[in-house]
Amino acid sequence: MEAQGLLTPLTLELSADQYERFLAHQELFPRFGLEAEPFGGQNVLVRTVPALLRPEQGERLFQDLLDRLEADPNPERSWEEIQERIAATIACHAAVRAGDPLTEEMIRRLLDELSTCQLPWNCPHGRPILIRMRRLELETRFQRR
Repeated sequence: MEAQGLLTPLTLELSADQYERFLAHQELFPRFGLEAEPFGGQNVLVRTVPALLRPEQGERLFQDLLDRLEADPNPERSWEEIQERIAATIACHAAVRAGDPLTEEMIRRLLDELSTCQLPWNCPHGRPILIRMRRLELETRFQRR
């Protein structure tokens, strides 16, 4: 996964349990665009985040990854499943949210990118993002019939 370096690395203070989990699985983090290293005490310094994300989203992703490692004590056993779940998490963090201001150009680009997707009907978590509506239903909803 492509990573972007942070001008100011994130310093995260972890619980003892989280810190031990990080140390035990430290080699997994760069696979998801997170380069992190111990930084004294129970602190971790995060130097990169996935290029798809804004830098401020890196802390949440790091915490999500730690939570997923806790849920699966043997991540190598189900590596494909973990990759899929974390990719979905990254996609969620990078997604345009309801209420986000968008220019017409951004909307067109999103629709163009959506048209190239293999499965454009659902988000990574399975919720619909496109629906099919008959003309009659549309007219009825706008009280045109």
